[in-house]
Amino acid sequence: MAETIPHYQGNREQTYNDITTTTNGPTKNFASHPPFRQRRRRRSKYRHDDANDDANDGPEASSSYDTGSQVVAHIVRDWTTLGTTIRQSLYTWCRKQVGVSPRQKVLVPGAGMGRLAFDLAVVDGHDVEANDSSLTMAAAAYHLWHNDDNSNTFVLHPFALDYFTNEANSHNRYQQVLISRPNTTAMRGSLSYSIGDFSKIYSGGESLYNAIITCFFLDTASNIYEYLAILHNNLVKGGKWINVGPLQWHRNSQLHPAIDELRELVQGMGFSVRHWSQDVEPMDYRLDPIADRKSTKFEGFRPLRIVAVKRDRGHSYPSLQKTDTQKQAPPASSSVVIEEL
Repeated sequence: MAETIPHYQGNREQTYNDITTTTNGPTKNFASHPPFRQRRRRRSKYRHDDANDDANDGPEASSSYDTGSQVVAHIVRDWTTLGTTIRQSLYTWCRKQVGVSPRQKVLVPGAGMGRLAFDLAVVDGHDVEANDSSLTMAAAAYHLWHNDDNSNTFVLHPFALDYFTNEANSHNRYQQVLISRPNTTAMRGSLSYSIGDFSKIYSGGESLYNAIITCFFLDTASNIYEYLAILHNNLVKGGKWINVGPLQWHRNSQLHPAIDELRELVQGMGFSVRHWSQDVEPMDYRLDPIADRKSTKFEGFRPLRIVAVKRDRGHSYPSLQKTDTQKQAPPASSSVVIEEL
């Protein structure tokens, strides 16, 4: 039986207005708690044009991200040996920036299949909140974590979804990949997974988190100023923002800064840069290099790595706050949260 882990300290009712569990009560057992439930998003102190909501949702809300092939690709990368090298380069680096002690509150937006958030909570012992705007991706992660069909392993055929393109060897087309369900009995921290648009859910900025990790997520911003302000406002004083990923700005992005321009923006938005580098060698996005030789196509990036610390500004970034004349009732909208694990 897994040990129950206490909730985050502090007034959680201010963070999730509709959560009915007590502030300091124990969480549900990781393997047995009930499925998703609805919750309202926090009221935003920033302006969001309802007409542009679809544009603000980023690629996670797009049809390509919600497809079965994307879910399978993320499972293989996050939970099989075919993604080991990628995870060591990306996830292990992020975890090292957070450290193991002391126990910290960590936010991981764009969590996908949740391996980075899972390792931060289960292995490193932190209190982690994962977030993704894709219900499809989150539902797949939920099924993987909760073992509803009482099976410890299952089999996927990830290369069968390549639609007979870029194949180097037809014998690899139906190769089986064994997926082992993650072990949740050794939970050292706590883990929750919220579903909804990052720029809407976290725009309240209560300064709850010691660290926020954006792994292959930053370039989903429709407004990079807004993302940076949300990151800054949600961190405690001295909290770390850790980033790794490309600047492949998506079609909804209003600004497309280069690496040098982004650094000026980051420093101007109240961060002190502790680490700033770009990988020299390209990294495969989907599979380890040896596994990807089965394809004539290479999908790779030379990610930008950032570690920045929140400076004490004394207030939220002023240009994004509502004035009295701009305040209005929040639109009728909801998001879904998987209860805390």
